Amino acid sequence: MVNYELYSKKELIHRIEELEDQILRQYTQATPIIALTAFAFDSDKDAALNAGCNDFPTKPIAAEKLRSTLKKYI
Repeated sequence: MVNYELYSKKELIHRIEELEDQILRQYTQATPIIALTAFAFDSDKDAALNAGCNDFPTKPIAAEKLRSTLKKYI
């Protein structure tokens, strides 16, 4: 049995959030984030991917490229 009196409020909130995430991951999928942008530098792509984006197609984009990108996530 865990003695929760030894934890700070911040630690308890963090632990609750972790447990919620573990439970939700069992029943849901993460929402993919696709950054469609005109900023095509590698540094822009790295920043977007490091921020949590799943993909980074750049504009202008052909319809088939957009379609194939979206198909990866649905």
